[in-house]
Amino acid sequence: MNRCRISLAILISLVVLCASALFVLRWQSEKLTERTEAVAQAVEGGNTEQALAGYDKLMEEWEHFHDITGVFVDGTKLDPIRQLLAGLRPLIEAEHPEVLSELERIRELAQDVFTEELPDLWHIL
Repeated sequence: MNRCRISLAILISLVVLCASALFVLRWQSEKLTERTEAVAQAVEGGNTEQALAGYDKLMEEWEHFHDITGVFVDGTKLDPIRQLLAGLRPLIEAEHPEVLSELERIRELAQDVFTEELPDLWHIL
């Protein structure tokens, strides 16, 4: 009977861990998305200094995002975001027209990190 209780406790703790991981991933993705939107608004407004300051905050948020989400997802899913962020600063400084599309790609990739971890009923069955 004790083995059954221990097995049930392990199963419940795994389910709780998976559910909490989804909430953490969603929260982290939303925070990174908010930072990219702030940079995009500054770029659209033509304020390069504010965009660069927002980029610095975005990089700080990225470090936090990478540390936390790296616990729950494979690091190779995070590499494309890092590559886009690495090339973003020179584009902002040059006021390149592709800055907004790069920020949009970062937003989409950050949201994909969360949506790819959502369980599908078909996979569970």
